[in-house]
Amino acid sequence: NQRVFQSLPRHLRRRAASHNIKRIPLEFRKKAYWEDPNPKLPPQKPKNRKDKRKPGTIVEEYNRRSSNVKWLETHVWHSKRMKMVEKWGYKISEYPREKGRKIIYKDEKNTCLLHDASYYQCIEINGSINDIKIIFNTIIDLSIPSITSNRYIKGNRIGNTKIYEYKKYPFNTITPATFFWKAISNNESNSKRTLWLWIHPSSCQDVLKELETAKKELKINKVNIKLLNDEIIMFQLAGPRSHAILQETLNLCDNSENTWRSLKYLRTPASLPTGVMLALTVHDPRLSNFRKMEKRITEIPKSDQQLINNICNSWPENVAQSKIWDSELRDNLKKYKCSEESLNKRRSESLIPGTPLEPLENDSKIPILLAQRGATNYLINSDKQSQELLYGWNIYIPKGWAMSFFKPLVFAGARVIGLNNIYELYFESTISCYPYDYIETKSYNDYIEERSKKEEEEYNKKPLSKRPNYKKLGIMSPFRPPFE
Repeated sequence: NQRVFQSLPRHLRRRAASHNIKRIPLEFRKKAYWEDPNPKLPPQKPKNRKDKRKPGTIVEEYNRRSSNVKWLETHVWHSKRMKMVEKWGYKISEYPREKGRKIIYKDEKNTCLLHDASYYQCIEINGSINDIKIIFNTIIDLSIPSITSNRYIKGNRIGNTKIYEYKKYPFNTITPATFFWKAISNNESNSKRTLWLWIHPSSCQDVLKELETAKKELKINKVNIKLLNDEIIMFQLAGPRSHAILQETLNLCDNSENTWRSLKYLRTPASLPTGVMLALTVHDPRLSNFRKMEKRITEIPKSDQQLINNICNSWPENVAQSKIWDSELRDNLKKYKCSEESLNKRRSESLIPGTPLEPLENDSKIPILLAQRGATNYLINSDKQSQELLYGWNIYIPKGWAMSFFKPLVFAGARVIGLNNIYELYFESTISCYPYDYIETKSYNDYIEERSKKEEEEYNKKPLSKRPNYKKLGIMSPFRPPFE
């Protein structure tokens, strides 16, 4: 009693499918033609002058449209499924077009959410530990563990702090920041170290300005500060099954990453020590077939449970050393990346269709970094049950490989979310979200100014009889918070 377009999964349904048979997915189209051998297709409009002036290839069109505003590497995927908004110099997904917000909250608590946070800016700082410490002590919150404290200097933990204007602490807050050090082996020299500082794009230039001011005022010239513009891809996974999805997706190159293999049956990233980091070298995810996340097992073998307990109680050292810090290697990985055409040719030559491709010597081996993200990283104490919504992993990937990792994660079961959903996630966790809740910062004032201007324009478009009289209702500041 159902037509084909009525039996599709919810996320594949299209309202126009009943009128245009070509909108039905290819695997169901044969049955649709059987139901209606002579379907009526919409008439094709003749090409006008505007269509004739369009560029010859879609790549030229994409390059033209992304010239003014930066696109993330996953932009095309997001633009087909999500509402896009222009913010902070980027085109960023705001919320999914799919109806229903309850399913997102359900996945927050039970499975996994995925967000492409590659718009965050990475600042690379090179120099001696003492010089870096002197610079940062003038612009950070000293009431919490410093950037150069012993818990972070080894490079096996990710940390969080707040950046202030030069010698203005505790006033004039600029932004919260995330950081981690380059891990070194016992044989390497500890004299010169490298630090990555992750900043929200709305305040990146302000932080760079304060760092340069601190260098100039303190007369420290041996510290190099460089903005890695779109060099590193960052994905954020949240939810109890985020670890299981990564275990299903990542294919390790060798057997040296025993820590990651020992954590195969870890039920949730919340069990791990806060902010631990792990370096992996993985094969090209496109070589293996995309797989769904396996169902959670009810019982874990005792031997594996003991391994997990030992790792959680004492996180191993020297597991965060990665080649992703090498800029030349990152450039070569993008330059010599295997094309989709060559991969499809190798698939067509396999004897059994659908079998995964065996990695060859010329295939890329991608270094990635995993960082456990916990609610205790956000410098506040709150309800533990609500905090668990934020627990997950941050994945740091070299440039040019975003879609190669993004598609397997989505296919495995991660639900992609946008900026509005990220704010809701922080709200449910009772944690402040930058810049929306940091009322003392410049970015918040810019955000409020933009939002109030937009709301006031919409209000003035309505006739007097169709809009509330705020003055009569006693509301003196209807479009912005009256903090002044």
